[in-house]
Amino acid sequence: MPGVEILPRRYGAINAMSGSKRLFIHGGMGGTLCKPDVYIDGMLVMDAAEDLDALVRPEEVLGFELYRNGTGVPAEFTTTRARDCGVLLVWTKR
Repeated sequence: MPGVEILPRRYGAINAMSGSKRLFIHGGMGGTLCKPDVYIDGMLVMDAAEDLDALVRPEEVLGFELYRNGTGVPAEFTTTRARDCGVLLVWTKR
């Protein structure tokens, strides 16, 4: 997906070896990489961009919506970070 990067964690041997990934979006101020707000089934998950694999398995995902900046983000998901760094909405089969 253009403007989205999922990068391996580099900090700490345990994290690097686990294969966990961090989510970044090109956007915000000057097009720099930043971590978006992440909601799972409508609930904000703090620091979810740090380890998505631990929160939801791919087979549990029904769908997702990605907003690279505040444009188009539904009002209930608009925060300061959302305006600057975007939002990932994940909807599960639960």
